[in-house]
Amino acid sequence: SQVFCALASGWGVRPASLTPVPDVEDELHRALDQVLEGEGDYGPAHVVVLGAGSARGPKDFSRKVLRNRCQVLAEGLTMGPGKTAMLGLLDNRLMLVVPGPPVAAMTVFQEVLEPLMYWLSGRRVPQRKRVQARLAVDIRSHAGMERLVQVAVCKVGDGYAAAPTPRSLGMLRALSWCGGGVRIDEDVDGYKALD
Repeated sequence: SQVFCALASGWGVRPASLTPVPDVEDELHRALDQVLEGEGDYGPAHVVVLGAGSARGPKDFSRKVLRNRCQVLAEGLTMGPGKTAMLGLLDNRLMLVVPGPPVAAMTVFQEVLEPLMYWLSGRRVPQRKRVQARLAVDIRSHAGMERLVQVAVCKVGDGYAAAPTPRSLGMLRALSWCGGGVRIDEDVDGYKALD
């Protein structure tokens, strides 16, 4: 939640976070009530992000809690990493469940929530710097799913080279090595090295 708050601050919003809540259904309901009613040092939340619990396992209750309490707008994305995310509305407030693995969580946070926050505030999302880079290795994808691949980018001669960071979704180190990203559309099988 500290990383989410830091990112959201950069978008010009005022984030707040709760102490982590165990993945226990009753406790998640209580925590959701707390942020919706504005108990504590902050006012009622306009947007609520639940970190983790978006998978379909027997102990993943965030999805179940939101499904029972809100109007579901999207459940599951055709985007990887992050396909288990969920988006909904509760009392005219935006609710987002992000996956637990850090790389998937950050991808959903930046690809789904950031544009929504800028849109809700009537502003345009700032453009990220773009460069043309040659891939050092092949990057594969699956048909029917957009894939976002974190890459390390370095200057080579007059151009740039890019190589995927380690693939483990749980590795924060992968994010620290990430200097950019490659977006692979859902109708593309991937890109070959030196593309």
